[in-house]
Amino acid sequence: MGPSLVYPRMVEHSKLIRPSSIGWWVAAFSAGSAVGPVLGGVLLERFWWGSVFLLALPVMAALLILGPRVLPEYRDSNAGRFDLVSAGLSLGAVLAVIFALKEVTQNGIGPVPVWTVLLGLLLDDQHSLPAVPNLADTDYR
Repeated sequence: MGPSLVYPRMVEHSKLIRPSSIGWWVAAFSAGSAVGPVLGGVLLERFWWGSVFLLALPVMAALLILGPRVLPEYRDSNAGRFDLVSAGLSLGAVLAVIFALKEVTQNGIGPVPVWTVLLGLLLDDQHSLPAVPNLADTDYR
């Protein structure tokens, strides 16, 4: 949710248009928060549980069709190369924690989940980039 709120600030350069962009963001978020659970409940009552994931298909189709035409492209001129090692370490950390959670639900707390979580924390600590950048501190003007 946070990065999506930074986007209107990043795109709009005019101080007159920016409040309107944030207002549209709030309206879309509020409408989705109100309609989504109700529509999901209706789908759960009438169809199988996986049907709730079909709600995203029209939204994604509209985004794929309209996005390239409406949304401006943004490229960082000072962007570095993709850090494959950090990506691999982050993936390993997340997978280790997921494995540990699944192991706890199946067999209870034991040495395997504890060591797996410790391994995940160790892997996550090894990469140099922060896991979640603070986009609110970045000036996109």
